[in-house]
Amino acid sequence: MQSTTSIERIWQITKQIEQAMAVGDYQEAARLAGERSPLVMSLSAQQSPEALETLKAVIEIDSRVFANAQLAQRDLTAEYTEAMQATRGVTRYQRVAQLGTGVRHRS
Repeated sequence: MQSTTSIERIWQITKQIEQAMAVGDYQEAARLAGERSPLVMSLSAQQSPEALETLKAVIEIDSRVFANAQLAQRDLTAEYTEAMQATRGVTRYQRVAQLGTGVRHRS
Protein backbone atom coordinates (compact mmCIF):
# COMPACT_ATOMS: atom_id res chain seq x y z
CA MET A 1 0.00 0.00 0.00
CA GLN A 2 2.82 2.42 0.88
CA SER A 3 4.44 1.79 -2.50
CA THR A 4 1.16 2.38 -4.37
CA THR A 5 0.65 5.65 -2.53
CA SER A 6 4.24 6.68 -3.34
CA ILE A 7 3.80 5.78 -7.00
CA GLU A 8 0.61 7.82 -7.17
CA ARG A 9 2.31 10.81 -5.54
CA ILE A 10 5.31 10.49 -7.85
CA TRP A 11 2.92 10.51 -10.81
CA GLN A 12 1.07 13.59 -9.51
CA ILE A 13 4.29 15.49 -8.94
CA THR A 14 5.62 14.46 -12.35
CA LYS A 15 2.51 15.87 -14.01
CA GLN A 16 2.97 19.08 -11.98
CA ILE A 17 6.60 19.28 -13.13
CA GLU A 18 5.48 18.84 -16.72
CA GLN A 19 2.91 21.63 -16.30
CA ALA A 20 5.40 23.98 -14.63
CA MET A 21 7.86 23.47 -17.47
CA ALA A 22 5.12 24.03 -20.05
CA VAL A 23 4.51 27.52 -18.66
CA GLY A 24 8.20 28.27 -18.12
CA ASP A 25 8.10 28.12 -14.32
CA TYR A 26 11.54 26.55 -13.95
CA GLN A 27 11.86 27.33 -10.25
CA GLU A 28 8.61 25.53 -9.46
CA ALA A 29 9.66 22.58 -11.62
CA ALA A 30 12.94 22.37 -9.69
CA ARG A 31 11.13 22.63 -6.37
CA LEU A 32 8.77 19.83 -7.37
CA ALA A 33 11.65 17.67 -8.58
CA GLY A 34 13.27 18.13 -5.18
CA GLU A 35 10.03 17.08 -3.51
CA ARG A 36 9.70 14.03 -5.75
CA SER A 37 13.28 12.82 -5.49
CA PRO A 38 13.07 11.29 -1.98
CA LEU A 39 9.89 9.48 -2.99
CA VAL A 40 11.61 7.92 -5.98
CA MET A 41 14.66 7.02 -3.91
CA SER A 42 12.47 5.28 -1.31
CA LEU A 43 10.94 2.87 -3.81
CA SER A 44 11.88 -0.78 -3.58
CA ALA A 45 13.04 -2.72 -6.60
CA GLN A 46 9.99 -4.96 -6.48
CA GLN A 47 6.99 -3.19 -8.01
CA SER A 48 3.68 -4.32 -9.46
CA PRO A 49 3.29 -4.33 -13.25
CA GLU A 50 0.97 -1.30 -12.95
CA ALA A 51 3.53 0.59 -10.88
CA LEU A 52 6.24 -0.25 -13.41
CA GLU A 53 4.08 1.12 -16.22
CA THR A 54 3.55 4.32 -14.27
CA LEU A 55 7.29 4.61 -13.63
CA LYS A 56 8.00 4.09 -17.34
CA ALA A 57 5.60 6.95 -18.10
CA VAL A 58 7.40 9.10 -15.49
CA ILE A 59 10.71 8.37 -17.22
CA GLU A 60 9.25 9.32 -20.61
CA ILE A 61 7.92 12.61 -19.25
CA ASP A 62 11.24 13.31 -17.53
CA SER A 63 13.07 12.73 -20.81
CA ARG A 64 10.84 15.25 -22.60
CA VAL A 65 11.08 17.74 -19.75
CA PHE A 66 14.87 17.43 -19.69
CA ALA A 67 15.12 17.97 -23.45
CA ASN A 68 12.86 21.02 -23.20
CA ALA A 69 14.90 22.35 -20.28
CA GLN A 70 18.07 22.09 -22.36
CA LEU A 71 16.42 24.05 -25.19
CA ALA A 72 15.15 26.67 -22.76
CA GLN A 73 18.61 27.00 -21.26
CA ARG A 74 20.13 27.55 -24.70
CA ASP A 75 17.48 30.15 -25.54
CA LEU A 76 17.91 31.98 -22.24
CA THR A 77 21.69 31.94 -22.63
CA ALA A 78 21.37 33.43 -26.11
CA GLU A 79 18.98 36.12 -24.83
CA TYR A 80 21.34 36.92 -21.96
CA THR A 81 24.30 37.20 -24.34
CA GLU A 82 22.35 39.55 -26.62
CA ALA A 83 21.27 41.68 -23.66
CA MET A 84 24.85 41.94 -22.40
CA GLN A 85 26.07 42.95 -25.86
CA ALA A 86 23.34 45.58 -26.07
CA THR A 87 24.33 46.88 -22.63
CA ARG A 88 27.95 47.19 -23.74
CA GLY A 89 26.81 49.03 -26.85
CA VAL A 90 24.77 51.48 -24.79
CA THR A 91 27.71 52.02 -22.44
CA ARG A 92 30.01 52.78 -25.37
CA TYR A 93 27.44 55.16 -26.83
CA GLN A 94 27.08 56.98 -23.52
CA ARG A 95 30.86 57.41 -23.25
CA VAL A 96 31.09 58.80 -26.76
CA ALA A 97 28.06 61.03 -26.21
CA GLN A 98 29.55 62.39 -22.98
CA LEU A 99 32.81 63.16 -24.75
CA GLY A 100 30.95 64.84 -27.57
CA THR A 101 28.79 66.81 -25.19
CA GLY A 102 31.81 67.82 -23.12
CA VAL A 103 33.64 69.09 -26.22
CA ARG A 104 30.67 71.21 -27.32
CA HIS A 105 30.33 72.89 -23.95
CA ARG A 106 34.00 73.89 -23.94
CA SER A 107 33.83 75.66 -27.30
